[in-house]
Amino acid sequence: MKAVRKPLKKSILKGIGLFVIMLCVVLVSVQYFFLRNTLYTQYQNRMRNILGYAESVIDADDLAQCIRNNEKSGRYFATQQELNEIKNRTGVHYLYVLIPLNTKPVDNIRNVIAAVSDQEKDDPDAYVELNGLTGNDYTPEAARKYLEAYDRDGITFFENVTEFGDEYTGMLVLRDREGNRVAALCVDFAVDEIRDQVRESLLDILIVVVILGLLFATVFMIWADRHIIKPIHTVEKDVAELARKSHTSRNPDAMVYSAEGIRTGNEVETLARAVEQMSLDMRDYVKNLVDQEKELVRLSSAVNRDALTHVGNRNAYEQYAESLQLKMTEGHLEYGILLADTNGLKKINDEYGHDKGDMYLQKACRVICEVFHHSPVFRIGGDEFAVMLVSEDYINREALVDQMQTIFYKSAAEETTPPWEKVSVTYGLAEYDEMKDRTVRNVYDRAEDGIRGKRDWLAEHGSPGK
Repeated sequence: MKAVRKPLKKSILKGIGLFVIMLCVVLVSVQYFFLRNTLYTQYQNRMRNILGYAESVIDADDLAQCIRNNEKSGRYFATQQELNEIKNRTGVHYLYVLIPLNTKPVDNIRNVIAAVSDQEKDDPDAYVELNGLTGNDYTPEAARKYLEAYDRDGITFFENVTEFGDEYTGMLVLRDREGNRVAALCVDFAVDEIRDQVRESLLDILIVVVILGLLFATVFMIWADRHIIKPIHTVEKDVAELARKSHTSRNPDAMVYSAEGIRTGNEVETLARAVEQMSLDMRDYVKNLVDQEKELVRLSSAVNRDALTHVGNRNAYEQYAESLQLKMTEGHLEYGILLADTNGLKKINDEYGHDKGDMYLQKACRVICEVFHHSPVFRIGGDEFAVMLVSEDYINREALVDQMQTIFYKSAAEETTPPWEKVSVTYGLAEYDEMKDRTVRNVYDRAEDGIRGKRDWLAEHGSPGK
């Protein structure tokens, strides 16, 4: 049986693997956007709380006065402490107040105040000077975001890139009691912190999805192997074996397939039942063909067999002559034709009845068949027989003809033998000569000429009957 190019089990495994991969991609993508939005929302809520609380401890009017005079007031130092405490408690990355100036590459931001945590208090770079310019700490793109947010009311959130790293910033504009803008209160969380949380959450989800996918694949393959793959493999193997036996066996019952071993309760069992029914239909069909063939053989035998003597009739002789004619065209061939006419049949029929005439013909046929038992014998006329001499009979043809004549003479000489058993024949014998015979009919005609010659001689010298 030809090997399967794409085994079903391998195809199912590939399909499950592709499904699990697609499931991971889809779920991770969906969860990424969901978690990202959720985390950013959580951070925004934290920023709102921190900015709201920080705004409550800042005296915007005092801070505006400090900015204008470029002098730190007592309230300024108290605000510094308050902001430091907020940063210590909340763990924010940065908490500061600034004034956006422009989008130039340098000096685009002016510092006002920045919170310093306990871990940073010994770091001089953690402190900022009142009205101090930031130099090139902020890129023009980052400065633009600060300027745009500074023109809005409420709290604005944006990501920006500075030399300190990627930050997620929340900005609240501080205004004095007259509503004038004083500065911008900002709180920063490191974007890497948010991204790390997203990655950790996605990794957990991915692990769960992979485990569930592998569990699903294992359970599904066990189920598919039991209910689909093995039953189909069984059907395939049984049908292949059935085909093999059908080619080597002439028994129609060998074509029957049994689906008794398939108990899946699904379409595979239905397929097996259909194959079983098909094999039964094929068996019945083949049996019908075999019966028809036997009947045709029987009818053909009846059509080609002489009812009285049970040898071949004229039709059978013609068919045999056609096959012999084909062999003559294929190469060297040796055969002869013996024609034998019974003598005195009419007298037997007239004096003793046709039933005795039939016995007369049957004995003549029996003797001919016994003598030339290696050659086909045909009754080609009412009292005429033809023997196609082949193989040993052709080689020993003259001796066999003498043997036939001797039997007939001895039978005729017996005084106790009834007349209808005293058979005599006139025969003509001709051998195929490939140099002058082009057809079987040529040989037949020469054999007939032999009979006519003998009859002419008998007519001239007298004969015992006919």
